[in-house]
This record gives sequence, C-alpha cells and structure tokens, in this order.
Amino acid sequence: IFRVSLSSSAKQRERDAESGSLGRWDATRWQECDKPLRPIKADHKKVIDDVNDGLQVDFANMYIGGGVLSGGCVQEEIRFSVCPELTVSMLICEVMKDDEAILFRGGLRIAKTRGYAFNLEYDGVFSDEQPPPPFLAAIDACDYRDWGRGALGHQLEPATMLRELEKARAGFSLHQFADASELLGATKSVPGVVATGNWGCGAFLGNRELKSLEQW
Repeated sequence: IFRVSLSSSAKQRERDAESGSLGRWDATRWQECDKPLRPIKADHKKVIDDVNDGLQVDFANMYIGGGVLSGGCVQEEIRFSVCPELTVSMLICEVMKDDEAILFRGGLRIAKTRGYAFNLEYDGVFSDEQPPPPFLAAIDACDYRDWGRGALGHQLEPATMLRELEKARAGFSLHQFADASELLGATKSVPGVVATGNWGCGAFLGNRELKSLEQW
C-alpha cells in the first residue's frame, strides 16, 4: 500500500515511509498546464477488472472498502468481495483527505459475480488463470446526494471541480514515484494506462460527462 498526499509535510512523510507527496496545484496552475491530453478509449464491453495491464481505479469511499462488510454492493464493495485480501487495507488506512489517494497492488480474485447493486449475485468460483496482481488506485469522489436537483450546478463550481481534478491527479500519479513499484512488491514497471469509468456517478450522483473530463 502506497499513500499519496498532495500536501503532506516532510514530518508526516518521515513517519510514514511508504508515502509520497506531489504538491498541490491551484486553479491557475491547472489553467496554465500545457501538457497534452493522453489518448482515451471508451469500451462498453469491458469492465475495469479486465484491463490487467493498466492502473485499475477503485471508486472508493473516503473510508477504504466502503460498506463491503455491511451490505454495500457497488463497485468498490464488489471488488473487495471477490478479492477479499484487499480488506486488509481497511485495518491500516485512515480516512482519505480531499487531496489524498491510496495506491495498492495485490488481491487475488476468488469469485465471479453477475448483476450490480441490489441485483448482485454470486456466479461461482473464479477458476480462470490468475493474471499478475493489478495496480489499484483508490480515489473517493464528491458525494452530491444532499444537493438533489441542484447537484450539477454544484459540480460545475470551480472549487468543486478543482477538488476532483486534484483527487484524480493523486490517484493517477503512481508513475511519478520511482520506488513505488518496489514498495508495492512488483517486478514489472508501473502501467502507463489507467482503467476507469463512471467514477462517483452512481449513488453519489456525479455527472458522467463531467467526471470523464475531470479524469482525462
């Protein structure tokens, strides 16, 4: 497990050796950024778990694992249920701040499922050949349930968009830490592809088009 903070102090990093800090970007820094956008591909036939050579995004709760032990049945809880070794992170990871992400690797898959949310069902033992343990990025999106019909307007506010941009930047930053692969026990290099989807667009009412742009 490798914790990324955009604003952790040197003292904090000394206390937690397996962490890294990037420094925060304000709105001006984002506006002046001249880095080209990476190519993007949408594939409705695949799920995140299928992209074994990519950094797989966990649509996390601020408390890693979410409701996996209390009846939760959406993306993060499903992933933790079929890869129960991931639940170890719930014991050692504190609540994520707005500028933090949790990056980890491992968690063998033992089960298959079908359906989603309250239609989720067990679909047998996962007996396929196990791919190498994937790299995972846990990032928690803003929760807009209290905003009701005004949720989109709030999502378009500069401060809200900046929060989501910074959260995604922390989550997708694994390649910026030279020792991250070693700390995560990997023998291969950090993947250059991010496998993600409708981050925060289910129960949290995020706008799909906006979330796609913020992650891009």
